[in-house]
Amino acid sequence: MFSAYVEPTGKIRTIIEEACAKAGSQARFAKMLNCTEGSLSLWKLGKRWIPWWMIEKLATMVNKDALDLIDRHRIRGQNSGSSNDDGTVKVQKKMTSEKARLLGWVLTDGNIHSKRSDITIAQRYKTPLLKLISSFQNEFSMGPSHSGVYKLGDRYWRLVIRSTPLKFVLTKFYGVSVGMKCSTIRIPPDVFTSDRSTKVSFITAVLEGDGSFTWSTIRGKKYPRISIQSKSEVFILQLAELLKSLGYRPARYNSSSRKHFGLCLERGEDVQHFASECYEFMFHDKKRDRVAHLKKHK
Repeated sequence: MFSAYVEPTGKIRTIIEEACAKAGSQARFAKMLNCTEGSLSLWKLGKRWIPWWMIEKLATMVNKDALDLIDRHRIRGQNSGSSNDDGTVKVQKKMTSEKARLLGWVLTDGNIHSKRSDITIAQRYKTPLLKLISSFQNEFSMGPSHSGVYKLGDRYWRLVIRSTPLKFVLTKFYGVSVGMKCSTIRIPPDVFTSDRSTKVSFITAVLEGDGSFTWSTIRGKKYPRISIQSKSEVFILQLAELLKSLGYRPARYNSSSRKHFGLCLERGEDVQHFASECYEFMFHDKKRDRVAHLKKHK
């Protein structure tokens, strides 16, 4: 894991000052932390960004979650200010519908490089990836640099974001695995405790990435169907629970591939209702057209 640093705001500096007073002196508190008094002084004065290990220690001291301490703070990687500077991101503790959307895309069609700072998302269509760039920039207050959409072979496009602090946030706070993760993906706990629109935004993004909006034919009659497959059975079970919490009745089904697990909405009223709910959150124009077609079915 790389090093991350947090901007030295007044709230965090006050906690450091109080900790120094409680320890008896700044020198004694520095010794407790196993750091130099000079570094501690610079953190306390707000002249140097604070390393993540220090934030975790302070959070333990005040009996708070580390994310509470840095809510709405900026984080940078260790290379900030150098020729390899990949900027900063602002962290917000609240699970917003925008953040849920981004997590849904990263979990299904995304990849976080195990060594580099690259976060990538691959798709057959370019337009939703261009929209995702703006979404990342808005949600995490990122600059316009270090991101782009590039051709990947003859049929696909790939969004690439090079950001060490964003990689830190996604892996540290939301449990996104690095490298080949398709069988280990999990829904972040904060999604389960979020409001309805945020849950719908997350599920919509998951379906835009790996889902299908199709028709099934039974006894010569067509029925609308929303489905998804994943190599992670735990993820499918979690997704089922999330849909149930919204009042839907998802059904598991056997995939044609033994390595995948399937989940679907196939009851007419469920499909109609979810199609109406998810429509406003969709980035993927092609799948949005399919959902509009499903909405018309009676």
